[in-house]
Formats: sequence, structure tokens, C-alpha cells
Amino acid sequence: MLINWKRYGLALFSCFIVVTVFDILWNAVLLRDVYIQTARFWRPADELNRLVPLGFLILLAMMALMGLVFVRFGGLGIRQGLEFGFLIGLMIFVGSFGLVTMVPWPKSLVAAMAFQSFINNLLTGLFFGWLYKPAPMEVQAARTQASM
Repeated sequence: MLINWKRYGLALFSCFIVVTVFDILWNAVLLRDVYIQTARFWRPADELNRLVPLGFLILLAMMALMGLVFVRFGGLGIRQGLEFGFLIGLMIFVGSFGLVTMVPWPKSLVAAMAFQSFINNLLTGLFFGWLYKPAPMEVQAARTQASM
């Protein structure tokens, strides 16, 4: 499948904005007290603040790669986008619990991070499925080819 870079870029930009807002609300508002209680596990605040742009760049790169996989391998529409995001999110959700074997974080914090990753992937799948859906003729041709 050829990639329509304009639609891909629109999907990536839109998804990045929504996921970033979700992440800020999730971490700075809902998990604020948890982060304060576990401050001994984190870098000093000035160092964390200096690294925020790198974190956003990594988030953008992850979304770009996930979207590229979805689009390149024939993702068609919202349903497939949600399914793709759900499966990737579930994989990362389960894998995130491996953190409890490496770092002494509270299990509730690991669970919150796993849930955040799941939602981020679900949103990424949704946005790429919604905003990168093929034109109606492309959908019909893909369905016809899939039924053969």
C-alpha cells in the first residue's frame, strides 16, 4: 500500500496532540500524589524538566513508527485502527509489568504506567484508523481482494 504522506502527517500530528494532553492530565493531575510519594525514584526536578522535550520526541517517534506499521501493512479504517491499537497496547500493558522485576516502584505506579501506555496505543490506533482511512474505492478494492 502506498503511503499518503499528507494523511499520515495529519494523523500523526492529531494523535500526538491528543496523547500529549492525555499524558499531561494523567501524570500531572491524576498521578501527581503518587509521583510525590515516590520522589526518591526519580531524577531531580530540574533534570526531569530539562529532559521533557526528549520524552516528547520519543513519544512522537513511537507514534510515527506505530502509524507507519499500521498504514504500510494495509490498515483500513477505524475498526482496524482500534484493533491494532488494542493489540499493541495490550502487548505493552502486559510487558510493562516486567518493571516490577527491575525497579522497586509500587505496583500501583507500574499499573498506572501500563494503563497509560495502553490508552496511548489505543488512541494512536484510533487516530490512524480514522484519519488515514482510504478513499471509498480503495476500501472496496481491498475488501474484494481480501475475499478472494
